[in-house]
Amino acid sequence: MNLPDAALSRLRAGADREGFDPRQVRSRWRYEWRAFWGLPSAAVRLRWLGQPLFPTADSIRSRYDVRHALRLPWFYGVRFARGLGKWLRRNR
Repeated sequence: MNLPDAALSRLRAGADREGFDPRQVRSRWRYEWRAFWGLPSAAVRLRWLGQPLFPTADSIRSRYDVRHALRLPWFYGVRFARGLGKWLRRNR
């Protein structure tokens, strides 16, 4: 990927202030934990937690090809049930 020189120099200048190095993280959970606590405020952390739990209606519409708003709650339920099934199988 080619980035403009100005962008590269700004990234390099900020690299020494960055406290998070993904190469030091061995597990996915540790990575997520560090990323979570690296967010700037509690409001942003709550939003970050809510995104996978409560995706936007547009996201559900595109994933399940939902055309009518009245069908959205059903597909939120489908998504929840599938996620719960995956979680239960993984945590046996």
